[in-house]
Amino acid sequence: MAYINWGHETPSQRRARKRYEEVQNLYERAVHYARANTQLAELGVGGVAGSSYPPNLKAIEFINKETPAGLIDGLNRVFYLSRLPIEGTDHLYMNGVLQDSDPYCDYSINENVIIFADAPPLGSKLKCSYIVMIE
Repeated sequence: MAYINWGHETPSQRRARKRYEEVQNLYERAVHYARANTQLAELGVGGVAGSSYPPNLKAIEFINKETPAGLIDGLNRVFYLSRLPIEGTDHLYMNGVLQDSDPYCDYSINENVIIFADAPPLGSKLKCSYIVMIE
């Protein structure tokens, strides 16, 4: 994986960078296993199991740019995702800006519930990308 020079980092930026690198690593592993499984299936010889995946994991799915459910009225802080993300794989954007998922910063997420520290301003656009397990 390529190292990104982030310059001077605050603690929240360091957490965001580490989470980004973890998700990037998970993504690269998933692509590797998907390609290997596709090639082996074409040859008719079975598949490759990722040794670091949970035993009940059959596949993962990337949810890209989902609009979380919830009223954006400048007061509501609670929004919902349609699926249950793998912990730490969520990337939430407000008006195109990546938000920090530290509970003491921009938002926190518990299962599929997003709770903002401050309500998104009226007219804001929310998008969330994340990874889910398919069992």
